[in-house]
Amino acid sequence: MFFLKQLVGALIMPMPIILFLLGVGVVLLWFANRRQGLGKALVTIGALLLFLASFPPLAHRLIQPIEREFPHLIDARFVDEEVRWIVVLGGGVSSDLDVQPHVRVSDEALFRVMEGVRLHRALPDTRILFSGRGGSRTLTTAQANAEVARSFGVSETAIEVDPDPRDTGEEARAAAEWIEPGERFLLVTSAAHLPRAMIHFRAEGLDPIPSPAHRYALGTPGGLRGHFPQARALRMTERTIHERAGIFWARMR
Repeated sequence: MFFLKQLVGALIMPMPIILFLLGVGVVLLWFANRRQGLGKALVTIGALLLFLASFPPLAHRLIQPIEREFPHLIDARFVDEEVRWIVVLGGGVSSDLDVQPHVRVSDEALFRVMEGVRLHRALPDTRILFSGRGGSRTLTTAQANAEVARSFGVSETAIEVDPDPRDTGEEARAAAEWIEPGERFLLVTSAAHLPRAMIHFRAEGLDPIPSPAHRYALGTPGGLRGHFPQARALRMTERTIHERAGIFWARMR
């Protein structure tokens, strides 16, 4: 089931669909004289989808409702409840050991670790739980993120690592083994990922305080350049589709 979910998730992304349409369209234009009309239509649709998916104003409009569902914790010292745990969800990591710990993790993962460290410094009695497999057998995302936190000065006694969960649902189930039902704790992940993560954690009987660590859409695209297709906008569109599909799946489960 895990592999099937990953496969379907990859296939519904814009680029595989666009490349399929363009590829089939080009083949028909070159090798099927009687199907040139269909080939032109497929190429046109593929090009139009690529433009829309990478158009910054549209990408911002798509992702903002997800990213703004939970506010950022500007000052963690004003958290009402007494919390003992900060749960930092995993992100991407490279197995390249020839670079610094913070270079090894993905941008999203680094933002998550930085937010976890920031919260811990504001609430020094807390412990940080890093979770997530990802990466490789030699270095999981949880281990890599914990290493970054240590390099930022977090004490070893304040860090726990759970390298087994493969996805958000498994991270929620794993967290339930560390945290008591009803106990308040801080849940750190990217803003776009938080709505889906909250569904999974609440399904496990947990009551997290959401703490967004990273946003794709900051403000609105400005200037002439902000209205030209960009790879960053395409990434935002992909992330929106990924999270919407994940939310749908989580609610179905």
